Amino acid sequence: MEKYSGARCIGGRSSVRTMDQLHKLSENVIALVPCEKYRSAAIEAVKSGSMFVYMGAGLDERSVDQFFSGMVTIVSFSNTSGEPCYPSLELANQGHNEDETEHNGYLVVDVIERIVVDLINRDGTTRLKTPLVRFSTADKVLV
Repeated sequence: MEKYSGARCIGGRSSVRTMDQLHKLSENVIALVPCEKYRSAAIEAVKSGSMFVYMGAGLDERSVDQFFSGMVTIVSFSNTSGEPCYPSLELANQGHNEDETEHNGYLVVDVIERIVVDLINRDGTTRLKTPLVRFSTADKVLV
């Protein structure tokens, strides 16, 4: 048997990330934010030239995969009045949970499509090895 060489190659994932499941994840996440908070953050984001809002999330790649495979449910853990939602990463990093703890990362939601497009760290870098969404043009795929 040949040993793994460390070279980049085709591999496998333990779960299937379908668009139906991504829409379900997105609706579950958005439902955790009070309607007016989400709406006002979305309007402010669009007015400032962005199409994204940020919601505090303690998730990682494994927990995202577990959601897609039906093993976990997205829930709020300490914010009894709903999850906060921010129109920019800068404002999200200034925000906090009800118990005064800072957010350790964020789900990024495209407000036009109402779909989660990424899971990021506080510095804006992705936490995902495999993107949730891939955008394509006629001649190439953009991640």
